[in-house]
Amino acid sequence: MKANQVLQGCGQLLTRAARAAALAAIVLVAVCAQPSQAAGGDWPAPPAPGAFRAAAAASPQQGVQIVRGGDGRLEAFCWCVYNGLKHTYQVVPNGPWVPWETFPGSFIDVPTVISNTDGRLELFAKSPTGGAVHAWQMWVGGPFSAFASLDAGAPVYKSPAVTRNADGRLEAFYQNCTGAGGVCAASERVMHTWQVSPGGAWSSPVQLSPVAIGPAPITVFSNVNGTIELYLFNGTGLYGAKQTGVTWTLSTPSAPPGAPTSLFPFSVATNLDGRVELFAPTGSGLFHRWQTTPSGAWSDWYVLSALTTDNVTAGRNADGRIEVFSSTDATWTTWHVWQNAPGAGWSSSVPLPGGGSVRYAAGVATNADSRLEVFLFEFNADLVSGNLYHSWQQNPSLGPWSPVFPLP
Repeated sequence: MKANQVLQGCGQLLTRAARAAALAAIVLVAVCAQPSQAAGGDWPAPPAPGAFRAAAAASPQQGVQIVRGGDGRLEAFCWCVYNGLKHTYQVVPNGPWVPWETFPGSFIDVPTVISNTDGRLELFAKSPTGGAVHAWQMWVGGPFSAFASLDAGAPVYKSPAVTRNADGRLEAFYQNCTGAGGVCAASERVMHTWQVSPGGAWSSPVQLSPVAIGPAPITVFSNVNGTIELYLFNGTGLYGAKQTGVTWTLSTPSAPPGAPTSLFPFSVATNLDGRVELFAPTGSGLFHRWQTTPSGAWSDWYVLSALTTDNVTAGRNADGRIEVFSSTDATWTTWHVWQNAPGAGWSSSVPLPGGGSVRYAAGVATNADSRLEVFLFEFNADLVSGNLYHSWQQNPSLGPWSPVFPLP
């Protein structure tokens, strides 16, 4: 299966919103704390219906998830609304890739893929009937199980956002909301569920938010002290939740300037000293904010690049420096910017060598030998079909970057 066949028919009206919907999000596997089963605090009432419909109107047309399994091999999952889910993987760690294969099952959103503590991958998706489902590898690097319901068929807005607890148990978060018309009903909430034991059965879903908010992608990560933190950015505001013991503290922190240009979550990276950093593409540029102390308070939002970006993905080099990849809708070019030293100042934005035009950064992952590898969409001239490309560091941290090659 050729990459252009995988993406055939995925591009639609590639306005900024539609192109943003076509971009990818990278799974960030993190270590998190014990999940809470109680909700505390409060979010203010949601904005008037329709206030963020423009941002929520375009459904994702395709997307990529990249994850490294327990055997060290990278695996890419590419979802297209017309062709379903395809996947490809390295033959050996750091090595070549197999041709695209069809992944069994039917989905209506980009899935989330994460590794269990024993190295088996687990995939979470939104089923054709609107519920959350999951499947898992039977053994490390092996076939996947049949899909099972995660929420007894209740509707979800997007595929669950998932992270891993400190004891190895996965925890999933989703909005119990169809998102129809860009709104959530008063009875629809942010929910969470978790593995009862590492790699084992799942708890019943528990309500996290006491009020409904507009549909939004969920960004979830862990702090170095083990607490889980999550954010929802729906164009009218930023909503946050953080574990505090056995309860959750809810907040409405300041949102990044400008309206969101991506229907995917913020990109998240952890500095070498343990401080988490968030990266958000908006119509006013690429913004970031960071914890001023590990697991602590946050800085304000600051512009990292004045370029209007439709997506962003971030990874951490072997030497501890964060590197960010983003793409502009003005020139269809992929850029990257990196810390000059771990946790320190940033370089200027530089075009990715060989990134070419009509290419968008879809994700970045770390190979078993610590070299970063970045994945790029390239739309064909018809803006309908396209290919998935990749480029990799030839040496950990130092580069240089390889030429850009298509995946098989």
